[in-house]
Amino acid sequence: MKKIACIVFLLSGMLTIAQVSEKELDQVSFVAMDDGQGGMLYGFSMNEKLIGPNYNIKGDGTKTYNYFSIEGLANGFQMFEVPTTGEMTLLEKKDNQSHGNAFKMVGSELAWAQTYKNDVLDKVVEVAFTSNSSNRVNCRGNCINGFGMLQTEGGQMILGYFNKSQPTTPVIHIFKSNSMYQGAMNKWDREGFGKYTYANDGSYYIGMWKKNKREGLGMWFNSDGSLKSKGYYKKDEICNYDSLFMPSINHSLYSKLKCSKRVTPVV
Repeated sequence: MKKIACIVFLLSGMLTIAQVSEKELDQVSFVAMDDGQGGMLYGFSMNEKLIGPNYNIKGDGTKTYNYFSIEGLANGFQMFEVPTTGEMTLLEKKDNQSHGNAFKMVGSELAWAQTYKNDVLDKVVEVAFTSNSSNRVNCRGNCINGFGMLQTEGGQMILGYFNKSQPTTPVIHIFKSNSMYQGAMNKWDREGFGKYTYANDGSYYIGMWKKNKREGLGMWFNSDGSLKSKGYYKKDEICNYDSLFMPSINHSLYSKLKCSKRVTPVV
């Protein structure tokens, strides 16, 4: 992997992601369709635009994970995976443009870590990591204000960006159980869009988070890729909103529906 001789960095502020409100769910449809290129697209749409979490498995096996604003623009955390080569790119976007922190892995090796402004490369931040330097206990790289890998006392590993010693978007967070989160973080909380893969059964959730709990639109898949559940989540529970993805439902029904109790897999 390439090494760059100088290091400068810029840490972007966490992008605020506005979600669809519960009162707007009667305008939302779940999408599961052929993408026209030999792949499948899963996600949500409103007013004929893709919104919220979307997951595209392309015909060549490439996987993209996107979050779209109500205006249909890519915002916040995004991810691209190429399973055949082990490539994984995690980045931030603002109104369809790369804006903020980004890094790319190829297998277990870092290809690059850099920041963008309005789709233009801004700063390179990988040198502290590739040179094996450290500015913190159990850290490789810059785990205070930059890019690094931190091993916690509890056996967890954070790979990604840090701001004032706290993880910030985007990150890969691997737990002692080998469950893994890839996505947006605010300090030590999963906050915003991300993917969580559960080690106990191989299932994976792609969607919104708030304070480490599934909160907002999301999709949960079994390990074989079949859809387990989809809809609106509140405090880790799937709400009974599947029937609400129809234009004929009246807003007044929302207050009468409750979240169904579901067993949450052990982290």
